[in-house]
Amino acid sequence: MPAPKEVSVVLLGVGACGRALLRAIQHSRELMKARYNLKFNVKSVCDRSGCITEARDPSSGAGSSPASRPPSASSSVDIASVLAWKEAGHALANHKVATELGAADQWRGPGTILVDCTRASTGPLLLRWLGAGAMVVTANKHALTGSMDEFRQLMQPSHVPRLRYESCVGSGSPFIATISRLVAGGDDIKSIHGAFSCTLGYICEGLDKHRAFSKLVHEAYTLGYSEQDPRRDLSGMMVARRGLVIARLLGWNVELADVQVEALYPPEFDREGVTAQDFLQRLQHFQELDDFYYRRVLKADRLERCLRYLAVLENGHLTVGLRTVSQDDPVAHAGVDNILQVSSRNYNHRPLVIQGSGIGAPVTASGVLADMVDVALANV
Repeated sequence: MPAPKEVSVVLLGVGACGRALLRAIQHSRELMKARYNLKFNVKSVCDRSGCITEARDPSSGAGSSPASRPPSASSSVDIASVLAWKEAGHALANHKVATELGAADQWRGPGTILVDCTRASTGPLLLRWLGAGAMVVTANKHALTGSMDEFRQLMQPSHVPRLRYESCVGSGSPFIATISRLVAGGDDIKSIHGAFSCTLGYICEGLDKHRAFSKLVHEAYTLGYSEQDPRRDLSGMMVARRGLVIARLLGWNVELADVQVEALYPPEFDREGVTAQDFLQRLQHFQELDDFYYRRVLKADRLERCLRYLAVLENGHLTVGLRTVSQDDPVAHAGVDNILQVSSRNYNHRPLVIQGSGIGAPVTASGVLADMVDVALANV
């Protein structure tokens, strides 16, 4: 067997997803070599404070291909050390071998994958790397839900073969690939219903049992389903961004501000100075909100339906919020899974349904690693 093709990797974001990805890269080295003849060399790992970056041999030249690099290019940063440092709660800037954030730029060019596991507005950064010939894999919804102009630049024909973003919407489930294949195959998509939040799925299932909304939110937080600040889930904006990525894939000219989003808590809970713990505490004593959702559940019960929090794409519009659905609808049984339901010309009498886990960083990291393999095989 020939020597594996070596691919340099620069990772942005070392939160739960980034750390899970580093572990996945470590554990899959033999699989990558045996099945795909690939070797991923992590050259730089960055958080918001700084980086740990392996210096590039000056003789290799910026933008050179892996095959033209000297033997030192086959090494990686010490992944075990990075993981131990971050899991101890430290910023990378304080590590003994830390470098400035800009140090990762030395790896920008062909043969390198920039992996974005942040929650920042990284669109301009991704454009710079794509413009330099690098490959890009992102699990960051914000990167693809900036302005429509920025999205068009990211999706220009010269960039598309080097850009992957499956985990932006379905974590490890192939939602993007499914939509892309339907569009490429000329199918006429009529509507899409998406349940894209395990937190909101958990809450809706609990409401079915007439349980208090406030208690369900607290349980989702305690179980680790929700974000550290549950308002990120309850605002509906995470679901909205996922729906927006799909809408744009369908060719819709939609800005985030155009999306109608139903938040599940009153706006006064967003006032400056209200922390996540303040929010959870106040919610426990907000009987009016519990009563409000109880009445909505009873109304759905009378219609033999149930409440689900969905992104709905239909007739050129994207709406996000609670919907009443039939009790035999696939989204009614999603639970804490992510689910994509597509009705189209080809899937008219029975919708196309894809369902998969959305819980936990390892699921998302698996999707990111699969994207890395896909883009590397297509470009290296």
